[in-house]
Amino acid sequence: MLRVLSALLLSLTLSLLSFAVFSNDATGTNERKLSLAFPYVLKGIDAYVNESKSANKSTITNNSDNLALKRVYDILKKNSVDKKYLTKILDKFSPTNKNWPNNLNNYYLPADDYSDYLIKSSLSSDRKTVTTTTTATKPIPKIALHAFKFEVINAYHDFRKDDLFFYFFVTDGVIPMGKVTNIYRKNSSGDSFFLNEKDRIIYPLNGEFARAPINHLIVDYGIVDAMDENIEEMKKITGLIIDLVMAVYSVYNPAAAPALVALRKEVKNLSDALISMDADHKLVTDSFHYQANQLANYFANNSTFNEFFKEFDGKLTVSTWEYRMGFRLLKGE
Repeated sequence: MLRVLSALLLSLTLSLLSFAVFSNDATGTNERKLSLAFPYVLKGIDAYVNESKSANKSTITNNSDNLALKRVYDILKKNSVDKKYLTKILDKFSPTNKNWPNNLNNYYLPADDYSDYLIKSSLSSDRKTVTTTTTATKPIPKIALHAFKFEVINAYHDFRKDDLFFYFFVTDGVIPMGKVTNIYRKNSSGDSFFLNEKDRIIYPLNGEFARAPINHLIVDYGIVDAMDENIEEMKKITGLIIDLVMAVYSVYNPAAAPALVALRKEVKNLSDALISMDADHKLVTDSFHYQANQLANYFANNSTFNEFFKEFDGKLTVSTWEYRMGFRLLKGE
């Protein structure tokens, strides 16, 4: 039943993609568009999990119609992603799942937010003109962004300690980059820890100490708390999300402006689909951004850094949880 429904949904989604994803957005409306990447990734997971079946062997043949699907399949196979965990993802989108109607939201991209507006603006000629003028009068500083500290004010689980990892998807310009941290284990209420030297670096991710962003810097990040039996696989597949999105988009006119605008939303949507699983898994997500021509304002009075904290909380059936994360914006030379 799952495969029949997946095939029908995939067919419907792909038939509308040329209109919904790559349509001209000149009207300025903020309607949610269908995801290009998610149906291919879900179908690729199904093909990989059930690759021994003859029907799936023919599905992943190397022809132009299935090139995106084959690239997804190849990524999963190359990285030996655990099929037991991927089966849970297939079950999540099965019609027999009680949350199935809500899970269908992943076939659509998130609605635009202000960060998406910044990306669209950076692709327009008007924005380029404004940026050039502003840069000439107020240079954009080189910066680094770190997530340096995490506090478990109130643990998510009452009867076991929280195992946590973090991911960061960073958009400097239009192409997102990502990283996933190590797992920080056995955290109880009242515990706090500093992220290690490598994990704390959010930007830049190319090895430089500091860098001047192009037009803007957008950070989409997640805090993942999962049962020990699943957390390693969740960490692995989180590290593949950008690769999976790019594998699909590389087949469909990746240089087109609407495709570039959609990349960030595809990454956010796929992370929700593949990581947010059930009550034993907690996915906290948030975003923030900087406009490049305003970065100098964060370093008033010759300061070289700016610290800020983000707080997250929620309620379970009989208890509450609360986290706090510290960030540090550093000024380069």
